[in-house]
Amino acid sequence: MQLINSWKVENKPLQIALDKKDILWVIEKDEEGYKIQVYSSEGNVLPKNIKFEKSIISTCLCIDKKGHLYVGDDGESQHVLG
Repeated sequence: MQLINSWKVENKPLQIALDKKDILWVIEKDEEGYKIQVYSSEGNVLPKNIKFEKSIISTCLCIDKKGHLYVGDDGESQHVLG
């Protein structure tokens, strides 16, 4: 593998996934809880982010061949969100 780009993020990234359009989906945690922040390949924050309820503990994510995003929840409900 070869480094293509790097940049600083506001919160510590926990898990990442890259889609076919080179959009980076990152699980981050801040004082409000877990969220998915979306970045361009240049490191710009994109407006489509996902904030979860406090009961959801996002631990993993993936994007399937059709571009669907799935998120694993390690909270009390143990959901796979899609």
